[in-house]
Amino acid sequence: VNPGGEQWSGVEEDIVDLHWSDYAVVSLTEWVSNLTGVITPTPLRQEGRRLHPRREDLESRTVAEVLELMQWTDLVLFDFLTANFDRLVSNLFSRQWDPRVMERDTSNLHRSPGGG
Repeated sequence: VNPGGEQWSGVEEDIVDLHWSDYAVVSLTEWVSNLTGVITPTPLRQEGRRLHPRREDLESRTVAEVLELMQWTDLVLFDFLTANFDRLVSNLFSRQWDPRVMERDTSNLHRSPGGG
């Protein structure tokens, strides 16, 4: 944030009041309303299951369910690469104290009304 920059002139007082550091890096994110929680898909939350389902696990699934599992594999890989352990890994670890943790909303993951 360049507090003297034209784009920040309308909120310059707010920036000062918030004690932001000059030239701090900020992220401007679009607000998406009406988000809902997301529960880990059944194949990934069953005891003793692996993160790569077997062919017989997929044969009875709808296309939408298989696509969701594909998105979850991307999410697991992304979390691994970014060392984000407060989403799925945290739930897996918490199973030792709470066997139903995987049946509740996943931390830091929400779905928009359009499904994305």
